[in-house]
Amino acid sequence: MFLREKLNERIWIKQKIKELKKHALVQTKQQDDVLKKLLSLLDDLRTVNLVIHKINNDYTIEVAGTKISLNTAIELRKTIKYKISVISEIINLNSDKLDVLSLIDQRDELIDEYSVIDNAVSQADWKIKLE
Repeated sequence: MFLREKLNERIWIKQKIKELKKHALVQTKQQDDVLKKLLSLLDDLRTVNLVIHKINNDYTIEVAGTKISLNTAIELRKTIKYKISVISEIINLNSDKLDVLSLIDQRDELIDEYSVIDNAVSQADWKIKLE
């Protein structure tokens, strides 16, 4: 199994949890069974998260000639994505006081940086084999 498959498993567990939470709060004949399944899925999610976190900390990737842990790369990617979002919101304010062209240039540089990190992380997801 590859790390990407474990990441996909986490997505599906989260989806099931989201669906079951709605039903767990409703009084029905199945409420006990739904709650048991929900608690079981939460345990499964915890286990998957621990596996992913350990792998992300232990595995090193190269981004633009620099070696960093996969976990660090993921955090950088999240931060850059957030910066892109904030700059986009500022650009859309339509303020005459802002240098929109400069902001667009900054956003473009961040998008390039994001793409490099995202590609490295995505490739690692399919390279890392789990035991």
